[in-house]
Amino acid sequence: MSTRIKSNIKSVKKSRDQLVDDFKRVVEDLHDLTEESKNASGAAIQEGYDAVQENIKEGMHAMHDIGGKIADRAGRWKTSAGECISNHPWRSIAIAAVAGLLLDRFPPHNRR
Repeated sequence: MSTRIKSNIKSVKKSRDQLVDDFKRVVEDLHDLTEESKNASGAAIQEGYDAVQENIKEGMHAMHDIGGKIADRAGRWKTSAGECISNHPWRSIAIAAVAGLLLDRFPPHNRR
């Protein structure tokens, strides 16, 4: 089970990195558009604007797809955790108790 969770985490990180790269590309396109608009005619500005709009639409679609994938994986993790707890209730209670004891022993750093 932990191998499956690790592979899912890697997949989510890859999707997140792809989304960040897409946003960087959109920002670069916006920057290029503003630079080009200083000396461009109305038609060239409109062409650049249309290109940026298309990149934004692509980025939004990619974001929507990645969000759906993350929601699906979260649902699978939830189901997997529920199955694990149902199959091993006493082990789950013991793990929760030990985790609670450990957390109780380590005070938060931001307490004043």
